[in-house]
Order: sequence, then structure tokens, then C-alpha cells
Amino acid sequence: MKKRLHLTAIIVTLILSLLSSAVVTAEGESVLYLAPVDQTVAKNAETTVEVWLGGVADFYGAQFELSFDPAVVEGISIVEGAAFTAYPDEYEVVQSEVVSGTARFAATLLRVPKAGPLSGDLHLATLTLRGAAEGISALTLGNVELSDSYGQPVPFVTQDGSITVACETKIEGQALLEGRQDHSGILITLEGSTTLTTTTNVSGTYAFDGLEAGTYTLTMSYEGFLSVEIGAYVQECSTVGICPLTLLADDLNYDGVIDIGDLALCAANFGTAGPEGDVNADGLVNIYDLVLIGKNFKLSSPQQGACG
Repeated sequence: MKKRLHLTAIIVTLILSLLSSAVVTAEGESVLYLAPVDQTVAKNAETTVEVWLGGVADFYGAQFELSFDPAVVEGISIVEGAAFTAYPDEYEVVQSEVVSGTARFAATLLRVPKAGPLSGDLHLATLTLRGAAEGISALTLGNVELSDSYGQPVPFVTQDGSITVACETKIEGQALLEGRQDHSGILITLEGSTTLTTTTNVSGTYAFDGLEAGTYTLTMSYEGFLSVEIGAYVQECSTVGICPLTLLADDLNYDGVIDIGDLALCAANFGTAGPEGDVNADGLVNIYDLVLIGKNFKLSSPQQGACG
């Protein structure tokens, strides 16, 4: 008998432990939650938080508030989600505002003759925020009222979230190889308060993050192409985007200038598969390669890049 009592006590303890470590909802309860629950955004950058209602059997309208710390994030707007916009002219938003640290939203379906009351997982609204200062802000749902198609309350629980604002000082951009489709492998050198290097991917994009605020010079180079230089100033906690810049083809003899020597090398390989003289890397030395050299004749490295 004592052994049975002891075993029963162990089982009860395990059950209580599991219940205390999990979010348990009563049968029939829906969950009002945020997506994503937690996220990180750079200072001065915008992001969105979606409000979802999960596991609802009969939904027709909702009102709620979503609170945040205005010292950390700035509220931009709150708009209706797909649960409503999927039915044009069949819903009404009666409240949609962001005041200080609170977003307020209320909307109802007018009638949905094809679908009837909505059920399942529903995207109710989207809140747009902007990072204001480094820190962490709780995202808290409150004053929630959910209604079914009979004007009766929908049982629910809420799941709150958070947003972290981080200071990210970054330079990013795109470098391209003239006449080619593959722009990978371009060496990007960043010089300023520090010196860093990276290479481009196939589409020519690159990025430097974790920088100090200040003035930098970027040099873009690739064997056989004229290098490009451009200056950039980046402020603390901001991202500077460098416009797409093209490295001109083709310095075949690698002397920093496109001249008669490069033209002669291309002409000497005319009609062959290259690779010498194949400026655009299409597997054949032909008129297209000669034209690229001709259009850049007498130009030299470095070219000065400029964004409009």
C-alpha cells in the first residue's frame, strides 16, 4: 500500500511540473498572439509585427490594444490584416490608430455570404514600428474583446512578445563586371577608421557591418577590369547603400589602362574559345569582346564612382 501511495505521489508531482512549465488553454479557447513573437531591428529601421488569432471556431470582429515602449520603438501605423482584406467591401475598421506607446485597433466583418463566420488561424492586423533607441521593449496585448457571429465573446488567451533595437552601422552595395552575368569574386576594400575586405556574390552584392561612424573609401577591383573608387559617409546606427557601380572591361595585360596592347591581345585570339581575349566570358572571342575594349579605350584605373 505504501508503495502505491509513493508511486501515486510521484505521478502527481510529474503532472504538476509539466503543467507549470507549459502554457495551457482551456478547451475551446483561441490564442491571440504576435508574429514574430520576438525580433531584433536596427535603430532607425522599420519592421512589422502581425497580430494573429489562432484556433478560433467562429470569428466576426475584434478590438484590442498593443502597447510598447515609445522610448525604444516608434509606432508608425496599424492596419487590418488578411482576415479582413480577403473580403473587400465586407468589413469595417472603426479604430486604427497609434498614440504614444499604444496601438488601438477595432474592426468587424459586415457580412461574408460565401464563407460565413471565419475560423482557423486569422491575421487580424499589422503594426509597423521604427527602432528609436537601443534597448528592449515589451509588446503587450490588452483590452482585448473578440466576438463571434452572434455578438458573443470568443474565449481566448494572449501571448505577448518583445522587440530589441540594436545599433547597426553598415555600408552595403553592388558591384558589377561589365558584359558579364556572374559578378562574384569582386574584391571590395573598405578603408577609413579600419580597413576591411570582402568579395561580392553572384549578383554583385556586398556589405560591411559593425562599423564606426565616419568617412570611408571603397575600392572595387577584379583582375582584368578597371578598378572603381567611391567615398561614403556613414552615421552611427544607420545603413548607407552604395548604388550599383560597374567595373569596365577589359585590361587584358593588367597594366591599369585599356589601350592598344589589350586590343592586340583580343584580336590575336579572335575566333577562338579563349579564355585570353574573352572579355565577357561567354566562351568565344568575337566582336562583342572587341567592342567592349573599344568603348573603354584609353580609360585607366581607378575610375571614380558616383551615385546620382
